[in-house]
Amino acid sequence: MENLIPAITNAINNLADEFTTHELIIQVAKSEQHAYIQALHDHLESEKPFQSLHSKIGKFLAQSNHLVNSAGSKRDVDIFGQSSDNAIWKKSA
Repeated sequence: MENLIPAITNAINNLADEFTTHELIIQVAKSEQHAYIQALHDHLESEKPFQSLHSKIGKFLAQSNHLVNSAGSKRDVDIFGQSSDNAIWKKSA
């Protein structure tokens, strides 16, 4: 996960002022493919490696007040096309 932090920061800079965790993950997976795949590979021991990594990304965002602040939640679609409740983040000023 630590190697993915620069990719997450870059993705945040390229997203709108408000975005969901799913939107961030999609941006990271598209624009920082090597870093995303490496981070995903680090979760191969998990029964659900995508879910494990994505959960860690959400926890990272929740602890990163210097980058983003929680702005509620909404239903949106994950990378597999499944709808679920997801955190909304607002960029820190």
